[in-house]
Amino acid sequence: TQSGGIGTIAFALTGTLPTGLSFDTATGVLSGTPTQTGSFNITVTATDANGCLGSRAYTLVVDCQTLTVNPATIPNGTAGSPYSQAFTQTGGIGTITFSLTGTLPTGLSFDTGTGVLSGTPTQTGSFNITVTATDANGCFGSRSYTLVIDCQVITVDPATIPNGTAGSPYSQAVTHTGGIGG
Repeated sequence: TQSGGIGTIAFALTGTLPTGLSFDTATGVLSGTPTQTGSFNITVTATDANGCLGSRAYTLVVDCQTLTVNPATIPNGTAGSPYSQAFTQTGGIGTITFSLTGTLPTGLSFDTGTGVLSGTPTQTGSFNITVTATDANGCFGSRSYTLVIDCQVITVDPATIPNGTAGSPYSQAVTHTGGIGG
């Protein structure tokens, strides 16, 4: 706002505004939706009809917005079975890069470009991981997960075994399907 000027007041702005903001020299209104974060040094000058002027320097700070990583929870996996989980984000600006911290079970990998966790796990257990989404301005959001890889079904065959006879040799092979490793 202006006070003390005579006649029509013209405004001017020097300095660099963040992308997405503009300055109206007729009204002196700074407006828009900033898409760039950081500190921006600007000076606004008001000039009245007689050429008298006043100015003030400002530091406009644009903070990071909130980025949310989704989904809220992830499903359990099963050892020996393909697993795929896509992570997404909301609130990011520009190109988004994903990262994962923590230890993944053997057989799974994480794609930082697509945010997809996939593969065929061969290790069971609970694995604490954190997925982070970072946008073009360096703003980020994270969510922690517990990835549980359950045991697969192991089937022992045959379904029945023949009876033996006292005093006679007996032999029956037992096999399995679904087991991982030796």
